[in-house]
Formats: sequence, C-alpha cells, structure tokens
Amino acid sequence: MEKLFPDTPPEQRKEAFTGFETWLKKNISQKHLKKGTEEASSVYVIPVVVHVIHNGEDIGDGSNIPAEQVLSQIEVLNQDFRRQNSDRENTPDVFNDVAADTKIEFRLAVIDPEGNVLDEPGIDRYNGGRDSWNDTQLDNDIKPLTSWNPTKYMNIWVADLGSSLLGYSSWPKSSGNDGVPIEAGNDNQDGVVINNLVFGSNYTNYGSFDNLSDDRYDRGRTCTHEVGHFFALLHPWGVVGGCSDDDYCDDTPTTSSDRDDVFSPCEFPDPDKPNTCTDDENDLPDMFQNFMDYTADACMNLFTMQQSERMQAVMENSPNRNELLSSQVITPHFAPSNLVITGNALEGYTIEWTDNSLNESGFIIEVSTDPYSGYTAIASIPANYTSYEASPGDGVFYYRIKAINQSGESDYSNPQATPNILPPDAPINLSVVEYSQDSILISWENVSDLATSIEIYVSEGSSDSFVLWLDDVSGNQDSIWVTGLSSETLYAIKIRGTNSAGDSDFSGTVLVTTLPYPPSASTGLSVLFDDDSRRLRLIWNETSDNEDGFEIYRSLDSLSGYEEVATVAANTSQWLDITFYPPPLSLYYYKIRAYNEGGYSAFSNIGRYDAISELEDAPLKSSLFVYPNPVSEVLYLNAVMDVDQEVQVLLTDITGKAYENIVIETESKVLYYEFEADKYPPGLYIVQVNTTKGRGAIKILIQ
Repeated sequence: MEKLFPDTPPEQRKEAFTGFETWLKKNISQKHLKKGTEEASSVYVIPVVVHVIHNGEDIGDGSNIPAEQVLSQIEVLNQDFRRQNSDRENTPDVFNDVAADTKIEFRLAVIDPEGNVLDEPGIDRYNGGRDSWNDTQLDNDIKPLTSWNPTKYMNIWVADLGSSLLGYSSWPKSSGNDGVPIEAGNDNQDGVVINNLVFGSNYTNYGSFDNLSDDRYDRGRTCTHEVGHFFALLHPWGVVGGCSDDDYCDDTPTTSSDRDDVFSPCEFPDPDKPNTCTDDENDLPDMFQNFMDYTADACMNLFTMQQSERMQAVMENSPNRNELLSSQVITPHFAPSNLVITGNALEGYTIEWTDNSLNESGFIIEVSTDPYSGYTAIASIPANYTSYEASPGDGVFYYRIKAINQSGESDYSNPQATPNILPPDAPINLSVVEYSQDSILISWENVSDLATSIEIYVSEGSSDSFVLWLDDVSGNQDSIWVTGLSSETLYAIKIRGTNSAGDSDFSGTVLVTTLPYPPSASTGLSVLFDDDSRRLRLIWNETSDNEDGFEIYRSLDSLSGYEEVATVAANTSQWLDITFYPPPLSLYYYKIRAYNEGGYSAFSNIGRYDAISELEDAPLKSSLFVYPNPVSEVLYLNAVMDVDQEVQVLLTDITGKAYENIVIETESKVLYYEFEADKYPPGLYIVQVNTTKGRGAIKILIQ
C-alpha cells in the first residue's frame, strides 16, 4: 500500500484518511443497525477481468500466463474471503472467535464490454511490447488502454513487475468526498496490479506453475492482500506504523510494523518477536496470520469480523464498488430458492420465491406435470419480482424458476408441486462414497418420485444434535458433497425428502471421520558424513505435529532421478543412510517429505553431500573466470587447466538444485562454455567446476 503515499510525510498520510474514515465509520454504524435483517446473510459477488500483460509469448509461456493460473488465483480468492481456505485451521485459538467469512465471492466475467462472449472467461490478453513494467508505466500507459468499465468489472492487471514490487491496488472512493486524495486515480486506473511471479497458487487442483518458484509467495496471498486494499482494508500497523497508529479494526491486535520476518513454520506466538506492542497489558500477540500483513503466504489464514464489516460497507456504498454487485457481465449470482406454492385448483395458485441475485434482468417460470422433465416456459417477469399467479387447472403441477440476464441464466430453483400431493417416502441406502479434510461425498437411493428436494442434516460427533446443513438439493439427485466441515472430526449424517405436502421420514444415519490436513514441510535439511559408520547422516527440522512418517529420496543430480530410499517414523529429525557407502569424490542430493492419512507435505529443501567440494583445485581457482556478473542473457565460463582432462560443470541455485550438469573435454588446457542464463529464473546461483584435483566455484546473479 506504500504506493498510495509516494514521498508523503507520515502526518499527511494519516490526515489523508480523515474524510474517508469519517464517511466509512458512518456507513458501518448504519450497517450495525441492520443486523438481524436479510442483509446480514447477503453474499457479495464480484465480477472480475484479469488483464494478462505479455510481450508476445505464446499462451502459457513467460508473461502470457495460462488460464489455469488465473483460475487458481480466483479459487484462492474465493477460499480466503469465504474462510474456506484449507489452512484456516492454523488460525490460533485466541483469534478464532474473530476470524470471519467475509461473504465476498469472485467470478470471472462471461462477456466483454461490447457484449461479446469471452473465449477465455474473465481473461483479456494484451501484448504490451516489453518484458517488464514499473508501476508508473502500468498506470499511465497500460491501464488507460486496457481498463474495462470499473462499475462492471473489478480490473486485475497481471504483468512482470521485476523483483522488487509484488503488487498494489487503488483505494475506494467515498460517496460525496474525495476520500483518500492520493491515488484515488481515474476510473481507468481503478483496480489491482499483481506481479505474475506471485499471481496464482501451486496448491490448487490446477497444478503448479513454473513462474511461481518462490515458496514464500506461491499460494496466491499477494492478490488476497491487494484485493483487501481494493475494499479499504489497511495494514494491521495502520497508515504509518507504530503502536499508536490504527487500522480502524479493534479485533486486529496493535502491531508496530509489518511482520515480513515471519515465514514457515509460522510458529505462534513468534518466538523472536511475539508482541511488538506491549504498552497495553491486554494487547494480544501480533496477528501475523492476517491476510493484510506481509508474512509468507503459508502463514496467512484469516480476515477478522471488523475487517469484513469495512469491506461490506465499502461494497454497499462506495462508487465503483457498489455498482459491481449488480453488474450483468456474469450470470445471475444464485438460483431462486424457497419456492412455495399456495392456493387450490379452483381459485388458482400463488407462487412465491426468494430472489438470491442482485444482477438479474428477470425470471423465467416453467411448469410441467413431471418434477424433472417436460417443462414449458409460461411467463417472463421483471427483475426483483418474487411472486406469480398461476391457474393451471385440475391435476398436480410442478413449477420451477430461473433468473436471467445478458450473460446467461442461473441454475433452476428446486421444483415445487401444487399442494394436492402426498409427502415423499424416505430415501434409502445412505452411504459414504469418499471424504477429505473438510468434505464428505454421500450417496443414496430415491424410492419415491414425489420429493422435490432433499434435506441434508449433519451432527458433529455421534450425538443427536443434528442441524440442517443443506436444503436446496434437487429431489432427483442421489449424491452430493457435504462441505464446510472440520478436519479430523467425527460426523453423523442423515437425509430426508420434502415437497409441498410435507417431509418424509429420515433415512438411516452414516458416521465418518474427516481426514487430517497434510503435514507441513520439513526445513533445514542437511547431509553430513558420519565418520563412525562411514555413511551419510540426514538431519532436518520437523515442523509438523500430525505426520505419520517421512519419505526420504536420493538423487545423483538434483534435477531428476530421485528414488525413494527409506520411510521413517513420525517425530524423527535425523536418519542414517545405511543403504550404501558413498564412494570418494561423490555427490548426492536428498529431499524428504512428511505424510499422513490426509496426504503429503511439500518437499523439504534439497540437502547435498559434496565430497568433491572438500578438495580445492588451486590452479583452477586462480584462473576461473565467469562473466558478466550479474548476467541477464549469455554467461561465459573460462578457465586454464594444468593438463587436458574431462571437467564436470555444474550450475546450481543456492538451495543445491542443479540446472546444468555437463562434462566437457578441455582443449589445449582451456575450458570454455556458454550458459543461456535467460532461460533460468532470476536469482543467486553457483557455477562449480570439478576437476581431477578438486573444484572451483563462483557465485553469480542472474537478473
């Protein structure tokens, strides 16, 4: 958010927020008065367009990121803002009571500003004609050319921003005053900008992505953070920082500054700095898990209730935010529900329903004599209507309704029958098909065709404290995922059919315990030569408390060919590799991962045993020359040997991962080689040359 305050003195920064915060506080107070009304359960759906700024690469290469990477980021946004993120269970107990489902969802746009259906939903690809951008270039050159109407789309620009800028966002405007005067910006600059090196996640079902190579920022939380700014969230340390500053949310503990010093294993309270503000004896430890801090992605897992209130108040009242809720560039938000039919065949029927969308242009009403086929449209009525009068005559009739707009249509409501029908029979053969950490797939058999919907009841534990979990399951459906559950928890589930005449008996009850989440990755893996046994000993930091064991893998080159060499028990932090004796002048790479019933952790860092490195080739070291350094394109290697020989040349990053591993025959005692440096990710590398006498090595920086 520092982009909002270029060269602005601290007191002026704080003063800049006065008007906006006064306006926002008033709207939050008004929202509190509405607690308990239907507004409290509203879901805010935001249409999104992602402008992928590239330099002419094919889709999927370089800056022209694949659609799957965009989809992974939208999935993360929806999980984080609805508190469906799998790591929500890492929220410390002391913060669980304030952790919030913000009730904000994001959907990729279906149509462009001209009304054309997008080939790739929500994606606008633009060739900017350059490799990388700074914020001034994006704001002044790219945004005005590519921005879509900010009252209909939340614009997200994804581009190569280099190595120093992760992302930034425009600030919302307050109605009737300028709000934050700096970076209020023009409408064609309104939106979020994210570096393509941190956009998307390697932890969704869409796979992993080559440019998300920094494990500190590979879970999509930079975008979550910046979208928080887009909806008026401040950092926990406030506008300028310090324990006297304020983010205007009382449920985020006072924090003096950012906590970018916190990373995996995210120990809480942080053992080095548990609480940066201690003047108030009641102040809690720093909430570094908040999405608005600067901690590593793996350590973030919550918004708070008051942060949620700020964002909701902005969406309901701020220009360019409020209009998004009624934008028709996505299909109607949700299907109509709670369909109720009253009356009789003689006097006619009244059909009533709940309108769950803010962006429909109308409703289509259909009727049939069969609950699940043969429907005919009988009426089209305007938006915001929630009732209709029908006189179909004698017999049993079924009605269903869908919302429509220019982008398409919602799902149908569950059908409902006219009230001259019998209640359905109970479903049978309820069973558990599959389950995960937070979801259970159940199936059943319908023995009656009279049910228009199925109700799912869930109880935590085997008690009889069942609650209605789902009530909008179609009556002809015979399976569903029950979601939103907790890990490692015993659940009881039962179901029943319903229609306008009443409810069936309950089915039988099934019991299942959800899986644990996979353990966290181990860190600090090192490989040492054990003098007593003449074997290799691995030592690592165990960061998880729920693993069942560890798998250990070994390789000769760190690029490929890893094979599993052992499985060791839980709560282990070292292992002696008794499977072989390492030969002289050998090089081996190891990595480990923890596992449990719920899956595998990510792999640890790569640990390396390098017997060659113990010997130094002095003549080689004195003549070894690698240039230019830093390098962005071609890297040249020169050295003079005392005799011609075969030389091994390695290029590794600082974790030991090898990117080149070749053998070169010298000619006239001269070693020469060229690296194509521009094909490697930017960062610090080591060029290592291994000869018959030993080795030489030089660190290089690839930009």
